[in-house]
Amino acid sequence: MADTSPPNPVTTSTTVAAPAVLSNDQTFTVDPTGTLTSRGTPAAIYAAGTTTGVSVINQGTIIDTIDPVIEFNDGGSLSNQSGAVISGLDGFKGYTGPSMISNAGTILASGATGVGIDVSTGQITNAAAGQIAGFYGVELGGGTLVNNGMITASDSPGSTGVVLSGGTLENVAGSVIYGDVGVQNPSTAGTGTVTIINAGTIESTSDAQAIRIQSATADLIIDPGADFIGTVTASSAGTIELASASSAGTIDFQPITGHEFFFGFPVINEAPGANWTILAADFSPTETISIGAGATLNFSAGVAAGDTIDLASAPSTLGLSNLPYSSTDQVTLASDNILKLTNAFGTLLASIQLDPSAHYTGDFTLGQSASGNEEIVLPCFVRGTRVRTQRGEIPVEALKLGDQVMVLGGGARPIRWLGRRRIDISRHPRPEQVRPVRVLAEAFGPGLPARDLVVSPGHSLYVAGALIPAELLLNGATIVREAVGEVEYFHVELDEHAVLFSENLPSESYLDTGNRSAFEGGAALALHPDFAPRHWSETCAPLVLEGPLVVAVRGALLARARALGFRPAVDPDLHLRLGERRIEALRREGEWYCFLLPPWAREVAILSRAGIPAGRDPQDGDCRTLGVRLHALFLNERFVPLDAPSLARGFYPLEKSTVGAWRWSDGCGVLALRPSSAPLALRLRIAECMPGWQRAPESLKKNALAPGNRSETINASKGRSFSSSIDFQALSARSAPRTATRSKIRM
Repeated sequence: MADTSPPNPVTTSTTVAAPAVLSNDQTFTVDPTGTLTSRGTPAAIYAAGTTTGVSVINQGTIIDTIDPVIEFNDGGSLSNQSGAVISGLDGFKGYTGPSMISNAGTILASGATGVGIDVSTGQITNAAAGQIAGFYGVELGGGTLVNNGMITASDSPGSTGVVLSGGTLENVAGSVIYGDVGVQNPSTAGTGTVTIINAGTIESTSDAQAIRIQSATADLIIDPGADFIGTVTASSAGTIELASASSAGTIDFQPITGHEFFFGFPVINEAPGANWTILAADFSPTETISIGAGATLNFSAGVAAGDTIDLASAPSTLGLSNLPYSSTDQVTLASDNILKLTNAFGTLLASIQLDPSAHYTGDFTLGQSASGNEEIVLPCFVRGTRVRTQRGEIPVEALKLGDQVMVLGGGARPIRWLGRRRIDISRHPRPEQVRPVRVLAEAFGPGLPARDLVVSPGHSLYVAGALIPAELLLNGATIVREAVGEVEYFHVELDEHAVLFSENLPSESYLDTGNRSAFEGGAALALHPDFAPRHWSETCAPLVLEGPLVVAVRGALLARARALGFRPAVDPDLHLRLGERRIEALRREGEWYCFLLPPWAREVAILSRAGIPAGRDPQDGDCRTLGVRLHALFLNERFVPLDAPSLARGFYPLEKSTVGAWRWSDGCGVLALRPSSAPLALRLRIAECMPGWQRAPESLKKNALAPGNRSETINASKGRSFSSSIDFQALSARSAPRTATRSKIRM
């Protein structure tokens, strides 16, 4: 066949000496049966100068044994379809204009330093069946490369799967990029930004460098399931983002000999809702680690000294994997912002240095993880609850006299008085009366409250047109008592009693019923003096302490808790805690549990799960936190009376009936022991265990918030209805408020 320019379309085997030179908006096609072989210069298919709008569709084979196969000077598009082949010294070169390339076939660069695809800017999509190969697989100056298939480089030293001078590379799940260096940003590329999203495999064939960023600022986004074979290094200005997905992610930061696996990434951010485990924390020194809202990050080997962990949302949780949970343990905040975890005997179990320059509320709480270890729930990094004002959501301790607080029904009311009081709960004669109550985020519905809300037990929440004290809504799941040793309460009095919004949940403002002097600043600073006496009858809404409305609200909250993924925990998990030791029962015979203690033991904690009767049966008005019902106790086969002084802590008063006497524990009853020269045999008769609650996996919680699980409730800001999960309007209609007065001092 004569050496002439190729026909268009190419339908048979055609060999030419001159290239196919394209003009503006021209499309060149090689049919499935066609083969174009060129020895022309500068390429087999060429768009010169300012030629634009050109397009090549290859369904067959294009070969150039001397030059690049396809060159576009000012942009264009290439579609290399399934089964099609492009082979030459270089596969495709795009210079100044944007090139749009889709490949489902094979693009091969056979030159000693050949490039499969080389574009200054544009968009490259490599399909699942697509293969791009060369000494350099792809060179991208800017734009986007999405790899669903294979991008490979030769095994020669210096070969690179992707040379990323700028733009974004996305390597999707199941795809592979490899070369002597997997992905490289060269030192000559300049100081721009490159983004790498990896859910597949990026590999160094020499086990050297999977990713090497030499000049740009790198943003490395890692999806669960991603794999790096080789080191990952950046020019000290990189960020790692651990992405969220339906499954949990595990990433191995194990070092390779002589190298850190990840180096030059001073910031690690975990996405909201993500769940990651880092198998080895071999980070660079002075790392900053940010954990997003609702995210979980597990460190199997701890973190390095000097690293900073930024908990990006509140409340957040720190899990201590080496410490089994005990309800007798306490978490306290020292004056130097060191968070200390101690056991019932004051022994330090762990300490965590929080941000020394920050201010904290001090209401840290201790919980149990799904694996049975300790968890510390942290408050926000500003003190106190956020209250909605005309200035926005303001922490309660930052409020000022005269601030306009938004109230139910619309409008705003000025602050007349602010009070505060710090209480040492551990020294209080009746700790349950002052122990704070935590309302979990979304306990009443989406955004209600927006974050965990901590209030005093007597603080009333506005529900279904009535005020109900928080302590009457305790259920052990979404509304719980706080295990803290100290708490600081703030009170906000407006010019009249009203419903304000704390963490977006409607709740009452302060009403003076005679306890103002119990707080700092007890003398009111009147902006608009009102000397009329105030009584419980002056509440802005009916105060309801019992009756069908309270029962209905409890039932609705329990249904909401189940929808959020809470399930009953029937196993009492009864055991003893002696110092840091967990002691299991030697044997169990019916209601009897038998333990053996060392002779040197002076005090032992009887631990179990705990629940709230009203959290099991809304009709039950008992809102105590109950652990196990103790009917008998023998020490070395000697009967110990249930009202003995040795059972002074962690037990409720003795109760009796015609069938006998008993004492309930609160989940952490403490038994004092006398000195002994021999081991102590302890027998406990446990007649009942109060079921607690456990939260189900994250998938259940997400499902609970799906639109199909929502109904109608009150609108906190306008009094109208909006989408939520509890129909409080219906509750209010079915259950007329039964109001009452009370004389005790509310905290």
